[in-house]
Amino acid sequence: MRPPHSQPPSREPGEPGGRVLSLRVNFSWTLAGYVVYAGCQWATLVAMAKLASPDAVGRFALGTAVTAPIFLFAGLNLNAVQVTDTERRFAFSDYLGVRLAGMLAALVAVAVIVSLSPYDRQMRLVALAVGMTKAIEGVSDIHYGFLQQNERMRPMAASLMWRGTLGVLAVCSVLWAGGGLLLAVVAMGASWLAVLVAHDWRAVASLMRATARHPLQRPRWRTFRHIAATSAPIAVVLMLVSLRTNLPRYFIENQLGASELGVYAAVSSLVAAGNLVIAALGQAATPRLAHHYFAVKLRAFRRLMAQLLLVAGFVGCAGVALAIFAGKPLLRVLFGPVYAGRADVLVWLMVAGLIAYADSFLGCALTAARRFKIQLPLFAVTAVACAGASAWLVPRYGLIGAAWAWGATLMLESIAAAVILALAVRARSGQP
Repeated sequence: MRPPHSQPPSREPGEPGGRVLSLRVNFSWTLAGYVVYAGCQWATLVAMAKLASPDAVGRFALGTAVTAPIFLFAGLNLNAVQVTDTERRFAFSDYLGVRLAGMLAALVAVAVIVSLSPYDRQMRLVALAVGMTKAIEGVSDIHYGFLQQNERMRPMAASLMWRGTLGVLAVCSVLWAGGGLLLAVVAMGASWLAVLVAHDWRAVASLMRATARHPLQRPRWRTFRHIAATSAPIAVVLMLVSLRTNLPRYFIENQLGASELGVYAAVSSLVAAGNLVIAALGQAATPRLAHHYFAVKLRAFRRLMAQLLLVAGFVGCAGVALAIFAGKPLLRVLFGPVYAGRADVLVWLMVAGLIAYADSFLGCALTAARRFKIQLPLFAVTAVACAGASAWLVPRYGLIGAAWAWGATLMLESIAAAVILALAVRARSGQP
């Protein structure tokens, strides 16, 4: 007997026999979506570097750094909880209601924080505009969670492609016309809202009709507390992860200025190129890891994790080699001569990226095993460590010091995550 509001395994419209797609096919669709989306995000940064100043790039990076931890916490990482909800304890409408409330609270928090900040009026408006885009992205993400839960990656990939393409076109058009950074960010948010309304909602509604469910059920408000209690530990973890990533940027802006932060943001964006494969494979593999873990198929769990870590090593080593042998000309072509002069920073960021890729898969495995609470002290320690390392290294070594601080923190985090995961697998197997 199913719990209330549970859903039977769904069938994807248009798939012969309604069968669930294989991991390879789902990975292919997810990879395609993330490649296009991240490529467009990259192109957005390139457009800002080409059509605006390093100071504008720095302001955009700072707006992202300020808002990202807030929205990650308010989002409660519902996507991960939703994807691993194999018993279908909560309906889509429940998750959507919690997400909408969280995004509204995050927008209010951002407005309060930037109003009290020492930033100028233009920077405050940019931060608010970036917050609006993140709120829209958060609502799309909860739609993606429902599609991932049912292992339907194709419509999610299509949404990522549309959001990325329309977003970069909006930014490029506004900057080309001389509209400025603020208007460009607003235009990007408007394009994402159009995709949410025209595509994401329709994809979820179509899949729910195929399972005889209706997406417009009223949220069960009594479930909010339960969902929030389940998600809160990992939400705090994500906020700390975001802080760990952005702490070097706060110190760069404070010690070196917005222009140097713009250079660092542009150079570090190349690490995201490798993360295309990592993020796509992680998204596709998390439901399968969760199935192996809770079905006590631990040999399959270990085998899949070994494959993921091998991919991380290959992609990371390729990035380091590219930075060493072609970093300077690559930066010159993509961003211009000002950025090409910091090829040394790219090498160290790629080394940190190699560690980050492995750390990302370890995080996916911990999420699949629903080890949420144990991650809180882990990331609290690493966030403090990153703050200390950044405070010491950035004033002394500049952008290279920021890369060192990030890489050292990731190494500490990866070692601890591997130990936690090994203990979780041992406990699941019933070994003493």
